[in-house]
Amino acid sequence: MKRFRVLDYIKKYQIPIVVLSLLAGLLFALYMQSNQTYTASVVINYTNSRAAEGYAPDGSVIDVSEIYSSQAMTRVFEEMGLDYREYNLDELRSRVTVTGIVTDEDKAVQEAVNASGEQSTSQPTKYFVSFTARQSDSDNPQAFARQVLDNLLNIYIENYGEKHINNLMAANDISGLDERNYDYLEMAEILEDSLDDVLVSTNEGFSENNTFRSSANGYSFMDLYREFAYLKDVELSNIYAYILSNRVTKNLDALIAKYENRIENYELDNNANKTQIDAIDRVIASYVEMMKESGNTDITYEYILDDVHDEWEGADQYQKRIDQTVEYDVLMEDFVDNREEYEWQLIEVAYCEYILGIYRNGEDIGTALNIQGIEGTSDPAEAGEDAAVPGEGGEGAAVPGADGQEAAAPGADNKGAGASGEGAKGAEVPTADEKGAVVPGADEKEAAVPPADGQEAAVPGTGGDEAAAEETLPAVTVDYEEPSQEILDTAEAMISELVAKTDRLYEIMMEVNKEYNAFCGAANISLLSNIIVIANQRILLYAAMVVIIFLCLLCVAAVVLGRLGDVVDYYVYRDRKFDLPNRAGCDKYMETYADGMHPDDFGCIVLRLMRIQEKNAVYGREAMDTMMLKFNSMIKGVYPKNDDCFIALNGVGQYIIYAKGMSKEQMDYYAQYLKKETENYNAASDCKIEYECGMAESRTSGIYQIKRLLVQAMNNVRPV
Repeated sequence: MKRFRVLDYIKKYQIPIVVLSLLAGLLFALYMQSNQTYTASVVINYTNSRAAEGYAPDGSVIDVSEIYSSQAMTRVFEEMGLDYREYNLDELRSRVTVTGIVTDEDKAVQEAVNASGEQSTSQPTKYFVSFTARQSDSDNPQAFARQVLDNLLNIYIENYGEKHINNLMAANDISGLDERNYDYLEMAEILEDSLDDVLVSTNEGFSENNTFRSSANGYSFMDLYREFAYLKDVELSNIYAYILSNRVTKNLDALIAKYENRIENYELDNNANKTQIDAIDRVIASYVEMMKESGNTDITYEYILDDVHDEWEGADQYQKRIDQTVEYDVLMEDFVDNREEYEWQLIEVAYCEYILGIYRNGEDIGTALNIQGIEGTSDPAEAGEDAAVPGEGGEGAAVPGADGQEAAAPGADNKGAGASGEGAKGAEVPTADEKGAVVPGADEKEAAVPPADGQEAAVPGTGGDEAAAEETLPAVTVDYEEPSQEILDTAEAMISELVAKTDRLYEIMMEVNKEYNAFCGAANISLLSNIIVIANQRILLYAAMVVIIFLCLLCVAAVVLGRLGDVVDYYVYRDRKFDLPNRAGCDKYMETYADGMHPDDFGCIVLRLMRIQEKNAVYGREAMDTMMLKFNSMIKGVYPKNDDCFIALNGVGQYIIYAKGMSKEQMDYYAQYLKKETENYNAASDCKIEYECGMAESRTSGIYQIKRLLVQAMNNVRPV
């Protein structure tokens, strides 16, 4: 058997080993690339004052799950234009991770607090936020991961500012108002309520930050406040004046019924409020009476607020006084709330009666109806009267009286409109009906009872002092006339124009508020690092490791297979006594050339021992074996020992030699050398070597098939 040489086996299969190893590394790299994931990550830090306690600026608990909420991810889909048929929203949310970062210093502080027997309330303010993208998500998964995380953080910061910091946004409830089934006066009232709300919002926004200005449209909160205030004070007032002057309505009966129903509802509510106020009055009166009876007149607010409760909560430096609000204070707060609502509804009742007085027939209107607006006179100077436009803080509209004196028109929340500008044709002032309705003045809320016909009516002054009307306004009655189509179209056009302007300002305000939300969120949430995208699998490193592993495995396999081949060859295809391939080994070798043509310089040599049986009988088996082994060693020593020379023992005493690259002259030379070796041996041995030799070469014989070449060599066998 061949000697065990590892490098020989590896060298024999070196090309398949290298090719298979590289192929394995390539296939593994392709597989890993198809399953590669990329993680985009960033560190955020909550910077508001109570963030270490786990609270947002509005006092709510910081909930980091808002970062990857369904609403936030939905907006990410909108921003990136992702198709819900290709991406699953919940599946993308599941790839977002938020992990609190607790430093060693924070851990030490918590351990120290816990060791002292107290419970640590410290919460992490820094969080590690990451999103993982897969290869199947996009052609460029790295950019996809960065975009998703970037949009997610921008949306979260904006939502954080809107939810926990900035609550100024007023909803746009007038979009398409002119397309709904409202009467003209109702639309004007809805517009006024909406403008009041947005004025409050923009004013609060300016109060919170008077330097903020949107980079998108250049507006500040003060700019928006002025724009909305102009719409309310000028354009909406013109609409009120035009509607009331011309008694514009889509359905008179329905309008009157609505305002009558309002009055009934206000009166029902005020009955309940009056009951509550009377009950509180009785309690307060009882309290005061008891204080008088006690004789204790040296009671100050310090006693009521500070000395009623003298108990403390906690101990040592953590103690604090308990709630010092007494029930009497709560009682007064309830009284003020009920009284305020009661008075407000009285004003609303007066406003509704004012509107009913304008739209009803003349006998129901009573006095102080300026008929000029109804008759179409647009110039107040023709009647010797001055028209006044209600101010921003007024509660009613000033309407000229008969002799140039101003009369006060009641209205709730600026719902009374004065005649001014191009749309003003006059103004109407309601008076009290038979039951005596409350008519508030410009600066006072005192109720004035209308006098009987022919008596002077008291009109509140503008400076807060009471004043008597110099003259009595004449009673005027005008029957309701249905407004023309031109008037209706004009009113509708005025409202539509105001709705369009308000909608435009609302859109601008939404942009400003959106940017302000992001500004507020960024002021309380800082990014401590840029977004970093890393590949989760190091494909080149792993592929190189696979190549090395396969090289090692294939080398081992080559050694095992090579040695296994040697074992099989030794026991099946080799003559173990002479250490040469046997007949089966010779047949196997010839099979390699059976279907092909061998080259020109391909030779076949046949060596055959003679008189074997005779010599065996004469010299014995041992001597014969010695002679045959000696001849065997001579053949192996004479002919080349490489892969180009194949020597086989094809039967007893018969050797077949196939030699590549050996010419006829070289074969003759080897034959002469072998002959000389045998002669030297025969000279000193009794059992002499006698053999015959036959040779054939492809070029000289013209035979290029291995079996036919063997036959030709056998035919050329001659004794040596």
